[in-house]
Amino acid sequence: MKLFDPKSPEELYDLDNDPQELNNLISDPDHLEIVSHLHEKLKDHLIKTRDTGLMNEGDMMVRAGDQSVYEMAHDPKLFNAKKILEAAELVGKVDDLSELNAYLHSEDPAIRFWALNALDAYDRDISSQKSNLQKLLKDPSVPNKTFAAEILINNFDDPGALKILENALSEENEVLLLQVAINVRNIGDKAMPLVPTIKNNIYPKISGNVWGRYKNWFYPMFIGMALDQTLINCGEEVHIEK
Repeated sequence: MKLFDPKSPEELYDLDNDPQELNNLISDPDHLEIVSHLHEKLKDHLIKTRDTGLMNEGDMMVRAGDQSVYEMAHDPKLFNAKKILEAAELVGKVDDLSELNAYLHSEDPAIRFWALNALDAYDRDISSQKSNLQKLLKDPSVPNKTFAAEILINNFDDPGALKILENALSEENEVLLLQVAINVRNIGDKAMPLVPTIKNNIYPKISGNVWGRYKNWFYPMFIGMALDQTLINCGEEVHIEK
């Protein structure tokens, strides 16, 4: 049972006449010109400012290496904002899944990541992309590998994908581990086999005095929150002091 309608990937509201933003005008033929204008203006801004929000946070930090994120984002060899944005704009707009093939095989991990997002947002049968998803279980990018695993588990109950998530929970880089924790959270009670690993291997590394549970207010807290929800999804009780 669905308790909500799919959300449009783009929205446009008349704030003078609709201040509560209840009537999305994005498909209204009377507003096509302003939609096109604002769309291009936003694209130009994202590309001009080298907006790193176009990258998964884990990939962004790995890509930066010893540089600052700012330096990395202004190196066209490391960050092609225009190409990545092209892939990002596929989310919620794909009609034929074959449109994603070139993006799923791109050399740029950020482009592959957005193609996975577009596939995850597709609300019909994705069986035609199962083989591509299984290939991405070997992706050198941790966020891509674990995202592919999440999609395979949620759509096909793939046991190999669950093993990928279990192995990824040993990730030492906290930024990447957060992404893994989010993927694990997103598979609901299908994460049940991972609960012992979470309890025995992850919690000892992130536990501390913040709310009586987390080591600090940074990545350990966010990792912990995602894994706490995982435990709740699996029927476990979680106690947090506030």
